[in-house]
Amino acid sequence: EIKWVESDVAWSDRWDIYLLGGVNNDAIYLSMINSLMMTSFLAAVVFVIMVRTLRNDLAIYNDLELDLTEEDGQEESGWKLVHG
Repeated sequence: EIKWVESDVAWSDRWDIYLLGGVNNDAIYLSMINSLMMTSFLAAVVFVIMVRTLRNDLAIYNDLELDLTEEDGQEESGWKLVHG
């Protein structure tokens, strides 16, 4: 059951108590800073993992290219790769 109580606060001023500040404003700012720091830290961890993975993959691909050019220049492809 809901009980409605009439108030003396004007409709346009109803959010003033929350927007102008209250007792726990410091807790709100601390929570926002904590959220931003955690998001930044996790984004940095993902970025480092991606960079390391891409760097290793590029090094492997570059080594494969060098190995292919050092051979006779012909790479086996198609039906030549099928062994019985």
